[in-house]
Amino acid sequence: MERGGGGGPELTASEQRVAQLVGGGATNREVAAELFISVKTVEGTLSRIYRKFGVRSRTALAHTMAAAVIASSSGLAPAEVDDAATPAAVVTVDHHDLGIRLHRPLGVRRL
Repeated sequence: MERGGGGGPELTASEQRVAQLVGGGATNREVAAELFISVKTVEGTLSRIYRKFGVRSRTALAHTMAAAVIASSSGLAPAEVDDAATPAAVVTVDHHDLGIRLHRPLGVRRL
């Protein structure tokens, strides 16, 4: 897998936008509506993104993306961020810095 200058996988512009929205907590349907694409297109794009990041879930994708942002601002490699002794409660990432619009907190599902 090729890595971009930021240390993460290279994503196309549309993959980046889908990853940002999903990482921000948007559902596939919400992503499709926001980007004016079909839900099937979102699903296919997510499959490619998961493959590139080596993850299998939305939660793992959001965690990996957050680790990459923290690593880029701290100068650490993403793997070093996971191994760091800093408690997770102390590390915060402002979603405004990521360019992500949060629809709701991560882990909260609609009924």
